[in-house]
Amino acid sequence: MNAPYAPPFDPDTQNQDLEPVLALPLFRAVNEANFPPGSSLRDILVRHARVRHCRRGDIVVRRGDYGHTVFGILKGRLRVLVDPGVEKLITARPVFDHKPWFTTLLQTWRTPNMPEIRHDEQANRFGFARLRRAEEIGSRLYLEDPETVITAFPTRVLVEGQSFGMIAALARSARTATVFAESDATLLELRWQGLQEIRYRDVHFRKYLDGLYGSRALANHLLESVLFATLERNVLDVLTRETEFETYGSFEWTRTFKQAMARGVSTIIEYEPVVVDEGQPLDHLLVVCSGFARVSVRHGSSYRTEGFVARNEMIGLEEILTQEHPVYRHRVSAIGHVDVLKVPVEVLQAHVLPRLSADFTPRPVTFREGGPPLSGREQALIDFFIDNRFINGTAVMLIDLDRCTECDECVRACSLVHDNNPRFLRHGRDCTNIMVANACMHCVDPVCLIGCPTGAIHRLAQAGRVVIDETLCIGCATCADSCPYDDIRMVEIRDSDGRPLRNGRQPTLRATKCDLCPDVRGGPACQRACATEALVRIDMRDRYTLARWLARS
Repeated sequence: MNAPYAPPFDPDTQNQDLEPVLALPLFRAVNEANFPPGSSLRDILVRHARVRHCRRGDIVVRRGDYGHTVFGILKGRLRVLVDPGVEKLITARPVFDHKPWFTTLLQTWRTPNMPEIRHDEQANRFGFARLRRAEEIGSRLYLEDPETVITAFPTRVLVEGQSFGMIAALARSARTATVFAESDATLLELRWQGLQEIRYRDVHFRKYLDGLYGSRALANHLLESVLFATLERNVLDVLTRETEFETYGSFEWTRTFKQAMARGVSTIIEYEPVVVDEGQPLDHLLVVCSGFARVSVRHGSSYRTEGFVARNEMIGLEEILTQEHPVYRHRVSAIGHVDVLKVPVEVLQAHVLPRLSADFTPRPVTFREGGPPLSGREQALIDFFIDNRFINGTAVMLIDLDRCTECDECVRACSLVHDNNPRFLRHGRDCTNIMVANACMHCVDPVCLIGCPTGAIHRLAQAGRVVIDETLCIGCATCADSCPYDDIRMVEIRDSDGRPLRNGRQPTLRATKCDLCPDVRGGPACQRACATEALVRIDMRDRYTLARWLARS
């Protein structure tokens, strides 16, 4: 069982009447006899579900936002926006454009004297959406006039008994559509841990979820892999029917990661859930569809890390191609959380391998596939990057401490671009001569997005950057608490006259972090300002570029 207990989603759930919840089609076929005492279906719902009340016009989920929950409609009507293009008009996000060079130059003389100024014109208004703040319902976006949206744009109706949000919760991906309340509505919201626990306990529920995932998402995941991208539709249908979806590790891996780090980074590999073990008979090709997995081999009484695999990378293909009776060459374990597709070897041999070109070469899953052994420094850095989960980053700030002169030009450049408010700290964890600075890494798996009540922190669909919409941030610190790298800071803000803003007796806080200087030509100011080329922003999935930069160090 891979979903550990977590704090209750909502303590009030234990006082709710769960009969309407259990009557939802989602749970109707679940056999409660499959659940042990203390982990009954009702116990799981008390721990992992909540009843959510929405007002007419409330936006329940928004396309592109990251969520970890599935919804069932207990009462009311909802609407799904059908056209993604329309959503930009309704729930538009800010668009960044490069500043003219003269504007950038003027910033040198126009930087404010006081830090973290917020101007009055930064109102919480964009498109048709508004931000509702009320204690009884929390802070959320809503549509002032949902009838106008329904009349003007194509929508699909969701009614009592229907569920939505399943694919995003299962596949750990962004929401695929925006859903809003046409009328006042009552919803069940079940978080990922509960979904997986019920799936683990009840075979009918598991088949239902896997069938739903298979019909909506599995084929698309397979097509993203170079091995299956050119297959005919009938062959893909066979693969979709035979492929299994499995998940390992914890969705909220930041909590378990911090606990493991407190015990000592040298032991972290021992707490990673094993996907397959070295020497185990190879009966499935493994395709990673989200998350990361460590690739290691036995080394004395422990294991030596040799690499990692990420989305669309495969485990076992080389063995299948070169061995008559293949066994897994490596131990594969979940780095926090990983979802994998398991393709049976016999299906692969019958339908895929005969169609491979003669020059097809599997992508290596280790850093030195077929090459000389790693040096002591190289091994230490690989362990450092993987143990600390820096491999999650697409824009990690690496600093070569041998080249760095501590001139702080990188910090000054960042401050200049961001109105005298630097968005990173020039310190962090280090190994040998390499430091990973406390700057937002714009992660592949941005766990900071999970739980943001307004969607203020989000990932831009095309650019891939993780950004914060200051007009939506309410200062709740959910993102800062979730970030396992301490790369998000909560800062006190001031008005345009420099006076500290207060919320009652408490100072008003807002979340800030690196945004990769989207409106500045030439890329991140920190990297461009480094005269000794000691600083680089790097995508950790690009093993070649990473290895080349480390080698010159």
